[in-house]
Amino acid sequence: MIGQTAAGLILAVVALIAGAVVLSRRGTGRRRTIIAAAAALILIGATAVVWAWQSRQQQIRLEVDTRSGTASEITWYTGQQHRVGGSIPTPWAFTTTAKGFGGLITVAAATTRNDEITCRIVIDGRTVAIETNTFVAACSHA
Repeated sequence: MIGQTAAGLILAVVALIAGAVVLSRRGTGRRRTIIAAAAALILIGATAVVWAWQSRQQQIRLEVDTRSGTASEITWYTGQQHRVGGSIPTPWAFTTTAKGFGGLITVAAATTRNDEITCRIVIDGRTVAIETNTFVAACSHA
């Protein structure tokens, strides 16, 4: 999210500079003024798109499933670290919403048996990471 904020601020500064150039060169030709004004409007529009993207809500869903129906540990990160241990019934899922989340998302899970385990990260209904393994599975998305 920090990168997107910086990009928005940079675009805003460039738009302001382009606007200042347009105002300072009023008498240098109509075509040059129109081009500079169009460039400033495009940059302002791009800034608005970046800020709109940052403010949208994303649904993040983490899923774990095992063949046996039980996981021994699940750890996940969506801005804060979480861990749950013991005998966790599967399928297991954790859902949260985040405003403009652009950070690292992880989920890792283990079983105590020679068991098949699958982890999955779904953002806005689209699977962005999936892994199936024996004993331990780990998924991440940035």
